[in-house]
Amino acid sequence: MVAVRTDMALQTYYRKHSAKEPNKAIIKVAHKLLSRMRAVIITGVPYQTGLMK
Repeated sequence: MVAVRTDMALQTYYRKHSAKEPNKAIIKVAHKLLSRMRAVIITGVPYQTGLMK
């Protein structure tokens, strides 16, 4: 939930999915955050909050 409060991209993603099932939305955000952490480890590029595609 801290990531949702501080990162606008994750907050937007959470709000999009929380209308249906809030508990599943938290899991989706955690999975997205884990994917970002994996990318940081592999590439070595520092994590930047608020980046939206």
